[in-house]
Amino acid sequence: MERSNFALRLLPSLHRAAQRVAERENCSLNQLINLALAEKIAVLDAGYWSDRKKAAAKKPPVDVLKRLAGNVPPRRAMNSRLERVPVKCPAYAER
Repeated sequence: MERSNFALRLLPSLHRAAQRVAERENCSLNQLINLALAEKIAVLDAGYWSDRKKAAAKKPPVDVLKRLAGNVPPRRAMNSRLERVPVKCPAYAER
Protein backbone atom coordinates (compact mmCIF):
# COMPACT_ATOMS: atom_id res chain seq x y z
CA MET A 1 0.00 0.00 0.00
CA GLU A 2 1.33 3.39 -0.96
CA ARG A 3 1.44 5.88 1.87
CA SER A 4 1.42 9.63 1.73
CA ASN A 5 1.43 12.47 4.19
CA PHE A 6 -0.98 15.32 3.86
CA ALA A 7 -1.10 18.36 6.10
CA LEU A 8 -4.76 18.99 6.88
CA ARG A 9 -5.95 22.20 8.51
CA LEU A 10 -9.13 21.64 10.49
CA LEU A 11 -11.17 24.03 12.53
CA PRO A 12 -10.53 23.28 16.20
CA SER A 13 -14.20 22.43 16.76
CA LEU A 14 -14.19 20.00 13.81
CA HIS A 15 -10.97 18.42 15.06
CA ARG A 16 -12.46 17.88 18.53
CA ALA A 17 -15.64 16.42 17.05
CA ALA A 18 -13.65 14.05 14.83
CA GLN A 19 -11.55 12.92 17.81
CA ARG A 20 -14.71 12.31 19.81
CA VAL A 21 -16.24 10.18 17.01
CA ALA A 22 -12.97 8.28 16.49
CA GLU A 23 -12.83 7.40 20.19
CA ARG A 24 -16.47 6.33 20.16
CA GLU A 25 -15.88 4.17 17.07
CA ASN A 26 -12.68 2.77 18.58
CA CYS A 27 -10.44 3.80 15.67
CA SER A 28 -7.71 6.33 15.09
CA LEU A 29 -8.39 9.83 13.86
CA ASN A 30 -6.45 8.97 10.71
CA GLN A 31 -8.69 5.95 10.03
CA LEU A 32 -11.81 8.01 10.61
CA ILE A 33 -10.71 10.74 8.21
CA ASN A 34 -9.69 8.16 5.57
CA LEU A 35 -13.06 6.42 5.84
CA ALA A 36 -15.04 9.68 5.76
CA LEU A 37 -13.12 10.89 2.71
CA ALA A 38 -13.53 7.54 0.92
CA GLU A 39 -17.29 7.57 1.56
CA LYS A 40 -17.65 11.14 0.30
CA ILE A 41 -15.64 10.42 -2.85
CA ALA A 42 -17.77 7.31 -3.54
CA VAL A 43 -20.97 9.35 -3.31
CA LEU A 44 -19.63 12.12 -5.55
CA ASP A 45 -18.27 9.64 -8.10
CA ALA A 46 -21.59 7.80 -8.24
CA GLY A 47 -23.35 11.08 -8.96
CA TYR A 48 -20.81 12.00 -11.64
CA TRP A 49 -21.18 8.69 -13.48
CA SER A 50 -24.96 8.82 -13.15
CA ASP A 51 -24.98 12.29 -14.75
CA ARG A 52 -22.70 11.11 -17.57
CA LYS A 53 -24.98 8.16 -18.22
CA LYS A 54 -28.02 10.45 -18.41
CA ALA A 55 -26.21 12.82 -20.78
CA ALA A 56 -25.15 9.93 -23.02
CA ALA A 57 -28.74 8.66 -23.15
CA LYS A 58 -29.86 12.03 -24.53
CA LYS A 59 -27.45 11.88 -27.47
CA PRO A 60 -28.76 10.38 -30.69
CA PRO A 61 -27.53 6.83 -31.27
CA VAL A 62 -24.64 6.39 -33.67
CA ASP A 63 -24.93 3.58 -36.16
CA VAL A 64 -21.54 2.02 -35.63
CA LEU A 65 -22.27 -0.91 -37.92
CA LYS A 66 -22.80 1.35 -40.92
CA ARG A 67 -19.56 3.16 -40.19
CA LEU A 68 -17.66 -0.11 -39.79
CA ALA A 69 -19.24 -1.51 -42.94
CA GLY A 70 -17.64 1.28 -44.95
CA ASN A 71 -20.75 3.31 -45.65
CA VAL A 72 -19.07 6.35 -44.15
CA PRO A 73 -15.71 7.22 -45.67
CA PRO A 74 -12.76 7.11 -43.27
CA ARG A 75 -11.18 10.36 -42.20
CA ARG A 76 -8.08 11.19 -44.17
CA ALA A 77 -4.90 11.93 -42.25
CA MET A 78 -3.33 15.32 -42.82
CA ASN A 79 -0.12 13.87 -44.27
CA SER A 80 -1.62 10.84 -45.99
CA ARG A 81 -1.26 10.58 -49.75
CA LEU A 82 -3.27 7.41 -50.11
CA GLU A 83 -7.03 7.46 -50.02
CA ARG A 84 -8.78 4.43 -48.63
CA VAL A 85 -11.87 3.28 -50.46
CA PRO A 86 -14.76 2.26 -48.19
CA VAL A 87 -15.85 -1.33 -48.58
CA LYS A 88 -19.57 -2.12 -48.62
CA CYS A 89 -20.62 -4.95 -46.38
CA PRO A 90 -23.24 -7.09 -48.17
CA ALA A 91 -24.57 -8.41 -44.87
CA TYR A 92 -25.46 -4.88 -43.77
CA ALA A 93 -26.92 -3.18 -46.82
CA GLU A 94 -28.72 0.12 -46.48
CA ARG A 95 -32.45 -0.22 -46.45
